[in-house]
Amino acid sequence: MTHRPQDVREFLDACLAAFGDRVSDPRATASLKRIGAALETPGKVSSGDGAPLPV
Repeated sequence: MTHRPQDVREFLDACLAAFGDRVSDPRATASLKRIGAALETPGKVSSGDGAPLPV
């Protein structure tokens, strides 16, 4: 189980499902499966501010 908030998990699941419905290239399908598997691994959500982006 991941440590991501429920709303983030639902958003990511919806994104993967939407992309999965649209792709036809087997390489894209394989990539989406790898992304989904990576998202299932436990992860820590940072509580700090991110680094400022260069302007």
